[in-house]
Amino acid sequence: MKGREPRKAYMDGGKSSIERPDRSGDPTGFRADSATLDRAREALAASPIQPLRELRVERHDDRLLVTGRVDSFYLKQLAQEIVRTVAEGLHVVNEIDVPA
Repeated sequence: MKGREPRKAYMDGGKSSIERPDRSGDPTGFRADSATLDRAREALAASPIQPLRELRVERHDDRLLVTGRVDSFYLKQLAQEIVRTVAEGLHVVNEIDVPA
């Protein structure tokens, strides 16, 4: 797509995360504010999937850190995508554990 920066997936200490372009200065108003953390927590809390409602989200500078434990990589990815939809330019760092 024209005008959009691609997202980059990378591995960080065995944890996958998505690097998103910084849009804090975006003239369209797409920026992170203090309510972003609340929206991320509310999005997971509203999930019909119980393990996702038990995950934790913390904000560290320009990152939303998602932690906890789920039973499958599918649920780990689903949680990341739920948080990503409300991240508003913040990087989503997925440190959810999946037992072997």
